Amino acid sequence: MAGNRTAFRPQVPRRLVRRYSLGLLFGALAVSCRAGPPDTLAIAERIALPDSAFSSLYMAADDTIWLGAPGALVRIDAGGRELRHIPLGAPAVPEHIGTFGGMSYFRAGPSTVRVDAVADSAVTAREDIVGRSFITDPLGRFVYRADESGAVVAHDPLSLEAVWGWPAVGGQATALAVTSHGDRMYQAVAGSDGTESALLVRDLQTGRILDRLALADPLQLLLMPADGPLLGVSWGGAPRGSVAAFHWRDGDLDVSWRRTFADLGLSGPVRAALSPSGRLLAILARESEAGLHVLDVETGRTVERLREAALDVGFGATDEVYLLARDELRRLSEL
Repeated sequence: MAGNRTAFRPQVPRRLVRRYSLGLLFGALAVSCRAGPPDTLAIAERIALPDSAFSSLYMAADDTIWLGAPGALVRIDAGGRELRHIPLGAPAVPEHIGTFGGMSYFRAGPSTVRVDAVADSAVTAREDIVGRSFITDPLGRFVYRADESGAVVAHDPLSLEAVWGWPAVGGQATALAVTSHGDRMYQAVAGSDGTESALLVRDLQTGRILDRLALADPLQLLLMPADGPLLGVSWGGAPRGSVAAFHWRDGDLDVSWRRTFADLGLSGPVRAALSPSGRLLAILARESEAGLHVLDVETGRTVERLREAALDVGFGATDEVYLLARDELRRLSEL
């Protein structure tokens, strides 16, 4: 099976290559609400942190809190007390790439870190896995990565050894997502040499490209709720940055809604987090007073707003919003 996948050369029928004009994306599919809503969130609790170097936040479904600093991954309790300090082999800040089966995975520069949530231990399993885009399979089968050429490789979740792969697609991969049922992969690619950026829908068993949606800007982030649309975020600098929802219906990929950063009053780069319920998407303009929008996943409407500078955003188990600042973690509540 590995050999068949490696040898596969996907061909995209012309009928699958469809284009969306800027007028369509910015017009009929755009949500009409503007960036004017007043703040609806306030800081309910300030949790002092043991270090001021943290710049990434990951909150697990059980409210376990992981903070990333250059060269380290730290777990804290709800009071901010350090419970676990894991030094890393690279000075980069670790970023969460996925969780399944009691394991959480982080990337820190060239290092891939696997954390056993039960034993509270970590293994820097590999430091030679090159790629920009990483994602874990919701069913726990593989850790996927895509490289500069758009080639996709599946790795064993324990050893992180390469198991099988698909060849290049002619564009740099910028983000990956896998459906909760493990039947499709979404792959964002950046345009080059006259080609357009695009979002690909691929059959996860064969690698076959089922659809290809041309986009004005490459998506830097993809988020996949268990039930709901695929969410994509791009930031090419205001006003071109945007967040959009995509639906797969009857073999076609379509845009359900789209909010531009100009509409939201934000500029890139941004941080984003999906709530445990899958109903809310938080978009934070990093270190900007423009602050935070919490969007309804189905409609794109802003349901919560806070103009507050912060470094990262996350959700607690009950969809409470948390902001990471330089020296504290802030729990938010409705006004």
